[in-house]
Amino acid sequence: SKCPHDFYTLHPLMQCKPLDKKSRGAFIQHGQLILQSGFWRPNTTSDEVHECADSTSARQCPGGIQGNTCGVGYTGLKCQLCDRRKYYTNKDDLMCTRCKWKNFLGAGFSFILHFFLLGYTIYPTIKLSREIDELPRMKKLVPAEDNRPR
Repeated sequence: SKCPHDFYTLHPLMQCKPLDKKSRGAFIQHGQLILQSGFWRPNTTSDEVHECADSTSARQCPGGIQGNTCGVGYTGLKCQLCDRRKYYTNKDDLMCTRCKWKNFLGAGFSFILHFFLLGYTIYPTIKLSREIDELPRMKKLVPAEDNRPR
């Protein structure tokens, strides 16, 4: 990084800035803004740092260089939502965990789909083989000698 000590930049083409003394949850390392565990920012080009307000904030907001990356299973503003796209749910203990029954359903569906696709490809082959066996046996046709004058 080309920033002086105790300064950071959000992008190599942007001007270096000092860290605001009132700023909590962030520190500077090698000219980059690093978030402490339990803190979040909207994106990597923002120095607007927010504290995650949950008892599991370290799990929700792991911090680091990215800072806008939520912990596994969390998403949204300050990582306050469970990531439903990845089958996480909010339990009584306020932690987001993977739903085991959805994993089972996914695996079961995959097995059934593969079973039907296998049948779909094998059945026509077997049917065609039986139809060929039932065809009347054809005699080999031998062409008659050609008696035409040359």
